[in-house]
Amino acid sequence: MDDELSALQDALSKLDARGRGKRYPKDLKQRLIDYVRRQRDGGTTWAILSDQLGLPATTLSKWLKPKPPPDSSAAFVPVVVADDAQQEHVAIVAPNGWRIEGLTLERALALIRAQ
Repeated sequence: MDDELSALQDALSKLDARGRGKRYPKDLKQRLIDYVRRQRDGGTTWAILSDQLGLPATTLSKWLKPKPPPDSSAAFVPVVVADDAQQEHVAIVAPNGWRIEGLTLERALALIRAQ
């Protein structure tokens, strides 16, 4: 076992932060992330890392996922809503009994042509 792993295990053993919803000190969490990233790059499995550190593999993998900046507007996509209120809606009744309602004439024709 290497010194870095021993130091991380020692730091984790001194914490009363284990358990669901608990927070880890930022510096320790960053050290854990750096260690796990290097180990994963070297081919170590999530199961082995989880066992070594005593932390769930899902927690470790979640920590390694990049997070978007909190003030990022990239998370929002503009949406244009078409006003169908003035368009006439139709109902299609197929010979086999299917009934489709609420389509505009253009959408109904596109559906029929797609068949």
